Amino acid sequence: MRVAFRADASIEIGAGHVMRCLALADALAARGADCHFLCRELPGHLCDRIEARNFAVSQLPAAGAAGAGSPGAVDDAAEFLAALSGPADIVVVDHYELGPEWEKAVTGHCSQLIVIDDLCRQHIASLVIDQTLGRPASAYSHGQVAGVLAGSEYALLQPVYYRLREQLDRSVVPQEHRLLVSMGGYDALNVTASVLEVLATSACDWIGRIDLVLSAAAPHFASIQKRVSELDGRFVLHDFVEDMAGLMSRCTLAIGAPGSTTWERAVLGLPSVLVPFAANQADVAVAMQDAHAAIAIGREALDTGLPTALNRLRSHWPDYVHANLAVSAGLGCRRVVQRILPALSRDGCSIWLAVAGEADIAQVYRWQQMPEIRRHARNPQVPDRDGHYSWMRARLRDPFCYFYMICKSGEPAGVVRLDRQLPGEYEVSIYLAPALHGQGLGLIALNLLGELHQELTIHATVLPGNAASLRLFAAAGYQRASDTEFVLPRRQ
Repeated sequence: MRVAFRADASIEIGAGHVMRCLALADALAARGADCHFLCRELPGHLCDRIEARNFAVSQLPAAGAAGAGSPGAVDDAAEFLAALSGPADIVVVDHYELGPEWEKAVTGHCSQLIVIDDLCRQHIASLVIDQTLGRPASAYSHGQVAGVLAGSEYALLQPVYYRLREQLDRSVVPQEHRLLVSMGGYDALNVTASVLEVLATSACDWIGRIDLVLSAAAPHFASIQKRVSELDGRFVLHDFVEDMAGLMSRCTLAIGAPGSTTWERAVLGLPSVLVPFAANQADVAVAMQDAHAAIAIGREALDTGLPTALNRLRSHWPDYVHANLAVSAGLGCRRVVQRILPALSRDGCSIWLAVAGEADIAQVYRWQQMPEIRRHARNPQVPDRDGHYSWMRARLRDPFCYFYMICKSGEPAGVVRLDRQLPGEYEVSIYLAPALHGQGLGLIALNLLGELHQELTIHATVLPGNAASLRLFAAAGYQRASDTEFVLPRRQ
């Protein structure tokens, strides 16, 4: 399977487009994909980093950089196809300056064209991925799009964030906080300097260590380095962080740009002050603030606004931690790959797990009233409507409840859910629409669930007399622990 990525990084563009494509490429490579990146040779490109991850890279000349809505997009597509040297099974494009013209030129040269975007633009694509918190799929209904994965539950992150999330304990409010400052890899507008000056003169003595992250290739790195050397030992500048997830997990507060790292911080429950400085960051800043997961302030308000915001995060730290954990679990790449490369049912239909939402509550309630579903439930009584709606909304808000709709060719076919018992230990619940029993969908769903949550130990309780479930869990690799208990050990 050949997958081609078209994304650029530069001092002006930043690193986010390439980094989220790298996360997706890693997940696809784990499924056997041969991934090939095609990037412009712009100042600050990340081609060396891509090659270090063992992916092929073709560098396109900087002079050919596309212009939005101009013939440049068509020229870019021609250069892309020439450098690709033959059709690809999948093309992934993550680029604000490449839209429908580019997609129209490329779509005939691949089986699937996947667009990563967060600007709600018109597209011609097999699938659009928008990882913005709260983004509805309907935001892309005006284009020629076959499918949409929208919302921060599809944030494209490395799996280490999900692994650390399960291990992390943020239940104890710290007396002294550790602050992370990361305004993007290059920070062309030098927002880091403004933040640094406010922190150097503020009275936030409850902040201990302050970690600043900035690429050595950033245009203002030398001046930031000099200023940090003049300050006390609390301030530490990192020009490269191999383990960013680890650093985030050790910090308790953050100041950052509302770009792709927003979702990394959220997965690890890291309350943040967001400082938007680009037009495409506004939606993320507003959504995070509306979710009570962050406080957004403008650059012009840093002098007075930043200390106030930090003190508010400190005063309400547990609430902000919980709100962040509810934003994203860090499983976006695995969820996206299961949609791109779905399992197949016996009758050749695509099967995948979709994150459940408010719109699914009514369907789940209809199933919950069916005798075939109640027969093997712990509580055989049919729930009342209000009770069901309250229960499911609570489950959907729980950061450590993973609630999925089993989809068959895009239509709801059942439910599979994980509820946390202890860190790293979950209990599974599964049922199918009665009309779909006997098609092998339960086994497919459990296998998909195991792929998504490889880091967990999953427990299953089967009521006496439920022979079909006994056979199902055994077939899915669960080990029998007692007459009614089955366990699927963690796979990573």
